[in-house]
Amino acid sequence: MPDLYMDVDIALSEVPVNILALTDDTDFKTRETAIVYNQAGMDLVWNFITTGGAYTQTAVTPTTGGDYDWTNQGDGMYSIEIPASGGASINNDTEGVGWFSGICTGVLPWRSPTIGFRAAGINNLLIDSAYSATRGLSGTALPAAAADAAGGLPISDAGGLDLDETQEQIGNLTSGSAAINTVPVAAPNGFVITTGLSEANDEDSTHALDGVTHDLEDNAGTTDCYYIFSVGGNGVPVSVTWHGYVNLNGDTWGAYAYNWGATAWEQVGTIDGANGSTITTETFDLTNAQVGTGANLGEVRLRFYSTDGTKIATDRITCAYAVVAQSVGYAGGAIWVDTNASNANTESYVDGVADNPVSTWAAALTLNTALGLDRFRIKAGSAITLTGNSDNYEIVGQAYSVALGGQSIDGAFFFGATVSGIGTTSGNAPVFEDCPIGNVTLPPSIFRRCFLFGTITNSGIGDWFINHCMSRIAGGSAIFDFGDAIGNTNLNMRLWSGDIQIESMGDTGTDTAEIEGFGQITEGTCTSGAVLVSGNFTTSGITNLTLSDDARIDVVQIRNEMDSNSTQLAAIVEDTNELQTNQGNWATATGFAPAGEYDTEMARVDANISTRSSHTAAGVWAVGTRTLTSFATLVADIWANVTRTLTAGTKDTEIDEIKIKTDAMGIPKNAAWNNFKFLMVLSTDHYSPGTGLTVSATIQQDGGSFAAATNSVVEVGNGVYRINWTQAEMNADNICFRFTATGADQRIIMVQTE
Repeated sequence: MPDLYMDVDIALSEVPVNILALTDDTDFKTRETAIVYNQAGMDLVWNFITTGGAYTQTAVTPTTGGDYDWTNQGDGMYSIEIPASGGASINNDTEGVGWFSGICTGVLPWRSPTIGFRAAGINNLLIDSAYSATRGLSGTALPAAAADAAGGLPISDAGGLDLDETQEQIGNLTSGSAAINTVPVAAPNGFVITTGLSEANDEDSTHALDGVTHDLEDNAGTTDCYYIFSVGGNGVPVSVTWHGYVNLNGDTWGAYAYNWGATAWEQVGTIDGANGSTITTETFDLTNAQVGTGANLGEVRLRFYSTDGTKIATDRITCAYAVVAQSVGYAGGAIWVDTNASNANTESYVDGVADNPVSTWAAALTLNTALGLDRFRIKAGSAITLTGNSDNYEIVGQAYSVALGGQSIDGAFFFGATVSGIGTTSGNAPVFEDCPIGNVTLPPSIFRRCFLFGTITNSGIGDWFINHCMSRIAGGSAIFDFGDAIGNTNLNMRLWSGDIQIESMGDTGTDTAEIEGFGQITEGTCTSGAVLVSGNFTTSGITNLTLSDDARIDVVQIRNEMDSNSTQLAAIVEDTNELQTNQGNWATATGFAPAGEYDTEMARVDANISTRSSHTAAGVWAVGTRTLTSFATLVADIWANVTRTLTAGTKDTEIDEIKIKTDAMGIPKNAAWNNFKFLMVLSTDHYSPGTGLTVSATIQQDGGSFAAATNSVVEVGNGVYRINWTQAEMNADNICFRFTATGADQRIIMVQTE
């Protein structure tokens, strides 16, 4: 704020040059009281900023007898003259803020006060004028509040706004008083004649107290009629105020309100008849029993009845009511639907709330148009069929069904619904979570923890994500159909469980699939396609599809491999038993396996020895000094005396291969596990790969507690990370790995070692 204000557009004779006394620059305390306009070294600058923010600096030369006369005000204080216009350097002709800065020989630098230049009228009101008891300011620009005259402040009806009446209306908002007044329902639905004749005007003429009356005369001495009001589903009537007259003198009129619970009229007052047409006013108090429910929600009826009156004339009639908030509202920001209920009403903040759900999808959509929530909560057991555009809707619940109805579901989210039918999009994949999925036709979508029990038919190019889902068909397969005229579709199935049958893959364009989990993969009628398989899967009917299954574990393959070598394995077992039984009597061990191999070898030894000795091999053995004391000794003797090496046989190689495969079937206990890989996904959508995360790893062994991992997690790429588990960490039967990171879903993996 400026230090002081001055009027703009006038000549100013004494504008302060310094805000503090000018001070000697040698001792820094002596006041300089004799500075003249042409003091040696005088350099005076006018600094000015307009209200628009334009900054200027102008040199000013003090004068004596000129435009900028210098005046010594005394005690080291000085002022200067500024003309309104025509000055050689500066003029007082612009609104804004200005100040002087200056120097001269022997004086410390100085500045003036900051001065605000504004219209004289503002200074007159804010500074110069006398104080007013009614508004603080005086003058004619702002009239006094106490004037109570046209043009005055709005304190009364004379000023155009009756604050007295407004205050009364505000008072009606206090507890126990009426908050809102309403007139009868518009004609012809706001007035019912039971008995009466010669109706003049109608209920619409009762809105204003203007002397125009709604009239009804008797029929054979009896008059019976009632007005209808609507106070809304959350309104409670307080009273009805009637302005009018009834004829004749001595006649009696009764006023009645309808009790909807008791289904009866209850008298709430009387009106005495009189001659003439003088308007009188009557107020009848009502109760909360006198408002309709269900199909008559919010309806209030006030009846006039007489058996001797001749005429009733109503100038104005209003029903006062209060709004109550007894509902829990649109809990969860959703419109609630229960198709097993009976409520097709569409009053905002009354219908479709958690404790008063609507029973039709049409009613829910009408409410959504008014409220713009785009979120629906469906009660269990309900069944809805989408109608109209359903883009970006959130439809949640448990144990209900949704028929897509061929509608657009671009970016929509479904939770807990049994889904069927056809849906379309314009590019944003819909998400289905914890949903049983029947026969559906969809563009690329996202399934999470869903149960598939029908045929999923693809209707668009793009990427499918079916994560943590399973087949719900006992003894059969869920079916994914790529669509015979779509092409270029990528199917991603992570942590799949059960049987999946693939149809129409490769019929058009290039289709690919990656399936991870366990179960069976069946080829239906397909043209081509590459399928990457990871996990414990069997296959069936694979003809035109190309499987990349290095990461596939197939117990049938392993069993067939073992079966193909069953003869050799049986012979080994038989020979081992024979040798173990007869190890003390070599001559009777006739079954040494492979069958006859010992006899063959001994015959070869006979042939070799016969070229060097007249004794047979048996004879050489019989007369030898060695004693067969154990099976080990027997084997050692054979290898020491037989020149043929038996370690490179075909059977040995096959047995080694079988051992390698069977060893790889399980996860070894008490053995380090390096390069253990896992996927992290973002918590924002629960499926996008999380990259660049700082992942923490903990491990829980058998019945123990979670503990931090020894080694750190390393990012591989595309949301995949790896870690090396130590031998000590793998020394347990049941192990649980837990991985967490900010912005990502936690990943829990459980394994059992062997």
